[in-house]
Amino acid sequence: RSFFIGGEINNIQIIYNGKLEYYQNKLAKRLDNKNLTGCLSFIKIKFNKTSLTSDNSTCEDGINIINSSGKIKNIFSNNSLYDAIDMDFSKIIIENINIKNALNDCVDFSYGEYKILYSSLKHCGDKAVSVGEKSIANFDKINLQNAKTGVASKD
Repeated sequence: RSFFIGGEINNIQIIYNGKLEYYQNKLAKRLDNKNLTGCLSFIKIKFNKTSLTSDNSTCEDGINIINSSGKIKNIFSNNSLYDAIDMDFSKIIIENINIKNALNDCVDFSYGEYKILYSSLKHCGDKAVSVGEKSIANFDKINLQNAKTGVASKD
């Protein structure tokens, strides 16, 4: 697991590669010793042209963004035991989200403002898009395939 607290992340790509055998055998690690739920966790970060990737996540959230802002160029996620992307208390613009194989939600937004220009969400075990807790989420284009629920508003 990796976490980033405070500061700016500019024009780079951050990649989390979990072990495929852990994902296949469902060896979950839902919380770490700091009670963070993401394999990649970002807290109080200002993003600028950043790309994030998570493969074979066995954490509660493949990528967890909390109390952050800015623009993310790309988010890619493949194989998450639980939520692929979870964003809380943030104001984020995302150019492109591409998620495949999340056994729970593909994207989960809470307490913030989110704008997504393009998203491809395939094989979501529960919700493709979950929006709740006083959030605003605007999607320009969504390609959804194989989700238990396409879009859910929780409040």
